[in-house]
Amino acid sequence: MNRHLPQIIELTERTQELAAHTQQLLTKLEASQGQRAWRDDLAACLAQMNEFGTSLRAGGIAFRALVSDVEAERKAYRELFRSAPNGYLVTDIDGRVIEGNQRAAALLGVEQGKLKGMLLLNFIRSSEREPFQCWLVSLAARPELRTLESRIESRDKALRWIEFSIGHARDSGGKLTSLRWILLDITSRKLAELELEQSRQQLRMLAARVQEVREEERKHIAREIHDQLGGDLSAMKLDVLWVAKRLGAADAVSAERLARIASLIDDAIDGVRSLASELRPAVLDLGLIPAIEWQLNEFKRRTGTTCHLSVNVAESDLASLDTTVVFRLFQEALTNVARHAGATDVEVAVGSENGSLRVEIRDNGRGITPEAIAEPTSLGLIGMRERAAQLAGRVDFEGTPGVGTRVVISIPSSGNA
Repeated sequence: MNRHLPQIIELTERTQELAAHTQQLLTKLEASQGQRAWRDDLAACLAQMNEFGTSLRAGGIAFRALVSDVEAERKAYRELFRSAPNGYLVTDIDGRVIEGNQRAAALLGVEQGKLKGMLLLNFIRSSEREPFQCWLVSLAARPELRTLESRIESRDKALRWIEFSIGHARDSGGKLTSLRWILLDITSRKLAELELEQSRQQLRMLAARVQEVREEERKHIAREIHDQLGGDLSAMKLDVLWVAKRLGAADAVSAERLARIASLIDDAIDGVRSLASELRPAVLDLGLIPAIEWQLNEFKRRTGTTCHLSVNVAESDLASLDTTVVFRLFQEALTNVARHAGATDVEVAVGSENGSLRVEIRDNGRGITPEAIAEPTSLGLIGMRERAAQLAGRVDFEGTPGVGTRVVISIPSSGNA
């Protein structure tokens, strides 16, 4: 289209030159007072006019070609606008339709010829109109293209998810004159996202149920081991002691063997108690804080790590929490310290923040890396996050190489699986 512009510009400039020359000629003619001295200038002017006529004819051809090119491009644009796979709308700054293509009309459920003058806001689902209107108003001050996802209720009663993308049209003074809309139907994508989220929720509910059943089984087995097996071992020890007492000093060899048996029974009783505590610490029945204190002391006894505990929350404030889940998260955090950190000092702080229980475990070990935190095969960390999510909570990990790792467990005070 622009290839004819140099010819038109040249034609315009020559026209201006000819007009100026003619004016000079008229001035000379008036000064000559009828004399014939101006004839040579007139002849030159006529020659220039002939040349100008030729240029004018060429310019006319160029101008007609320019008009033809503009019309061809306009038709191509109109055809592209009409048949585009996405919806296109032109509206005023209030969102009233000036023009729209077939796809936009189909998405809105109206005939294309009836789009003009309709207010786009009226197609937005009633519960989402206020935020849509606020977004639309804010566009006047934002020149860049922006997008928004919203649901529309079309005239054919179909409910669709639409991604709106908007561009601005401004006049030479920078004033916003109209809006250019692109409408993309994302209903299938949104339904797939909703289905995926429902599946995730179902998996979380299933995982929570599995954990609940597992804890109940642990509790039952721990009680059976402690009561039944522990009771039997205690009875065996009493019998061994009775036999040893009856033998007295008469049979030193038998007495020594019975003493070894009694010692083995003591070891077995300790093992039973330890196993029962591992399955489900009885101290959990006393509350979360006593259970954390017990677990931290056990960790210190087994690893030799220096441990510090600070508590800034009352046990009564935790009555609505699923303490078992929180305790298991704390257990897992200490297990990770023992396995991976190589720490010599562990600090635990239990408190509340913004209506949530907050348990922070900090060590001075090697420090977890961002790559390890994001690693999809870090099933332990993933499991901790999922467990916390069952209570609408979260677990955050932060590490500094050579300095240590910080784990923060945050659970809403009403958190319950």
